[in-house]
Amino acid sequence: MSQTTTTTTSAITTATTMAMTTTSAITTTLPAVAVPTVLRGRIGAGFSPAPRRYRLYLSADCPASRTVLDLHTRLGLGEAVPVTVLGPAEASPAGHAELRRAYEATGHHYTGMLTVPALCDTWSGRIVSNHTPDILRDLAGALAGDSRAARTALTVRTGPAGRAGRGCHSQGICSAE
Repeated sequence: MSQTTTTTTSAITTATTMAMTTTSAITTTLPAVAVPTVLRGRIGAGFSPAPRRYRLYLSADCPASRTVLDLHTRLGLGEAVPVTVLGPAEASPAGHAELRRAYEATGHHYTGMLTVPALCDTWSGRIVSNHTPDILRDLAGALAGDSRAARTALTVRTGPAGRAGRGCHSQGICSAE
């Protein structure tokens, strides 16, 4: 009987060791989690409105970026919110590197695609939003002083529902790469 007990104990120890090894392998091979494609922070909700705190990253080829740039220009926000217009990565490597750092600061180990338009907080180095309707509302609201002229410009540019028109993707986001 002692022989049977030793064999059973050995089998249990082996099974336990295998289970621990399997569990250990699973936890060490999990991939890094990236931030979602759509980032929807808002100025006034954790990000205070301050002149020159924010920077817009746009692309000349993106309809949503052109919409944001048009509203930015109409509201005269050139001094308060600087703009970086990105071209192909080879033509503007510094701008792409800045945007990549902002996405990486927003989501640790971010390996996803860089998207525009993107509103970046230069104080923290993070992306506030890459959601076109939210960026338009923040430009016309918190950053332009929420004046009647700003609300009118927003309504004229995006329509009463605040849609950004036709973007490259369903969320009004274009690839910057």
